[in-house]
Amino acid sequence: MQTGYGIKVKIRTKDCCPTDKTESIFLYIYEKLLYSLLIASDYYATTEYNDEFVVDSHGTIDCARQIIESYENSEVVQNIRNYQSTKEKMQKNQQSSGEDKRKAWWNEKNINVLRSELFLDAEKALEQHKDENIFYLEAPTGSGKSNTALNLTFKLMKLCPELNKVWYIYPFNTLVEQNMRSLEQIFGEQKNILNQIRVVNSVTPIVYKVKAEDEEEELSEYIKALLDRQFFHYPITLSTHITLFDIMFGGGKESGFGFYQLANSVIVLDEIQSYRNEIWTEIILFLKGFVELLNMKIIIMSATLPDLDLLSVGQTKAVKLITDRECYFLHPLFKKRVELCYELLESESISEDLVRLIKHYLSQRKKVLVEFLSKKSAEEFFRKLCKDEDITCKIRLMTGDDNSIERRRILEEIDKEPSESAFLLIATQVVEAGVDIQAMEIGFKDISTLDSEEQFMGRINRSCRKNGIVYFFNLDKATLIYGNDVRLDKELTLETIEMRKILAKKQFMEFYKKVFDKITQINHSLDIKKNIDKFFIHVGSLNIPEISERMCLIKDDDRNYPVFLARDLTLPNGDVLKGEKVWDSYVELLREKNMSYAQWKVELSEVKSQMSYFIYNITKDALIPFNDQVGEIYYIENGEQYFEDGKLNRDKLINQNGVFI
Repeated sequence: MQTGYGIKVKIRTKDCCPTDKTESIFLYIYEKLLYSLLIASDYYATTEYNDEFVVDSHGTIDCARQIIESYENSEVVQNIRNYQSTKEKMQKNQQSSGEDKRKAWWNEKNINVLRSELFLDAEKALEQHKDENIFYLEAPTGSGKSNTALNLTFKLMKLCPELNKVWYIYPFNTLVEQNMRSLEQIFGEQKNILNQIRVVNSVTPIVYKVKAEDEEEELSEYIKALLDRQFFHYPITLSTHITLFDIMFGGGKESGFGFYQLANSVIVLDEIQSYRNEIWTEIILFLKGFVELLNMKIIIMSATLPDLDLLSVGQTKAVKLITDRECYFLHPLFKKRVELCYELLESESISEDLVRLIKHYLSQRKKVLVEFLSKKSAEEFFRKLCKDEDITCKIRLMTGDDNSIERRRILEEIDKEPSESAFLLIATQVVEAGVDIQAMEIGFKDISTLDSEEQFMGRINRSCRKNGIVYFFNLDKATLIYGNDVRLDKELTLETIEMRKILAKKQFMEFYKKVFDKITQINHSLDIKKNIDKFFIHVGSLNIPEISERMCLIKDDDRNYPVFLARDLTLPNGDVLKGEKVWDSYVELLREKNMSYAQWKVELSEVKSQMSYFIYNITKDALIPFNDQVGEIYYIENGEQYFEDGKLNRDKLINQNGVFI
């Protein structure tokens, strides 16, 4: 069957619902595509009729060659190509045995050589399997996966000209921000390319151009900006897993707006192991259906990449772009980058021993990173060490409470710190996935899942220039943070010798096989809410609410509510952002009745972006004093009084005798 959008769909027509999982998925995708095209056409036509605005572009990459050439001319890629050229000349002029080559490889001391080799290996494998649809990029932390993935997307567009859109999808907004900065460095001042790249998330405002001298043109710009965001009219989009899964599985009208834009696209999924593992089977089954029907290519990458093919028996297997993973994972520059220490797991006085070891390394002018599982533990430890007179170096705290301004300030402060000076960063899991901290030498981590331990290790001795050490301890109960994650079963954590060996040898597939066994048991549970066969009956019958609920990555947390703490914040450019004025702008905008809908939505996105700097989630069982409430957001004046050393003191906020103003 031909959809009219250039996509062939094969489904079997029956009076009853299809029972085969693949067939059910195909039917679901076909229905979603038709629905998306229908509501998009209706919305475009209504906009043209009411506002005389014609959509003339759907945000496809019209001139991929220009972007690819600019990328190839960047300094990093030029260095890799020079290395490639030099290597090829040497191979022609030299004859050496495989054993000699292997020995030279293991003795290599320049990490950039390994990064270049990985880049070229992945590129070669992709060229050999260009007709396949799903690719796995498994590589050690610090090996240049992001740049390699960027090259692979452009290589796919070169090999498959029908591909005309790119999505880079990350688990956290911090990674979205970081990778956007990387793209800005690569493409420099080339605005014609940067204008084709957009960040789409809850904290980034809608980008628009306004020419105030012409009201009609001004309105058109607002309409264009809104439509671009709603329907993802962006050639290259950087966003989060939440956004992508809302497009794929969301049940609302706006979720369907961008679905048709998935067709003919390249998607890079970073850190897929951070998804709820309860639905790993469903994820890989759906992804393989999407690529087959919508002419998509998907690159899944991580340092701890589960081979999800083992959960999708009967479907076409993904292509592993790094065929000799041990060549990289077991190389001394990666495997021996950090030494693993477990003595704190045997400690009967964790806090005291932790402080003792931290002081020891700070006295040696080391840069130390400590990760706790809960904000409360991190904040308490931070305040405790700030009061310790024996510690004279800088101490910083980074948690999920910190806005992007604060996170960036801390990371820049670490980078600027002299190499021979001590520094202590206390954090939560916000530092794990992809945060580029080059300077840290010593790490301490509260144990959770094995893949999280590896991600944390990637933050230590990232440049491979010194001797890194990571200590593990067991303080907070991980299930309170991660929920019912099967990876938290004791036999799958560092409490066992077997998992310690797996971590040391980087044999993560041995770990994931055990995880898959548990997931398979859940899939065939008698509980109809968990049983995968029962779920795909819902898929085949197009039970959208059931599908949307099952495939939701983050379940709604009804234990928290947002609180706006008004205070003054200094922006990176030196300007001061006043929380009180931001709140007033928000309230006034909600009351606005004369503004066009498009302008209202665009300006609301700007205000909400600024509001994100001031909003904190507080548990609902806490009574706090507040001055105003709009919707579910509580507003508190003079919010600065609840901060100490720039960090929110939750106890000070909550312990107010429950007085509501």
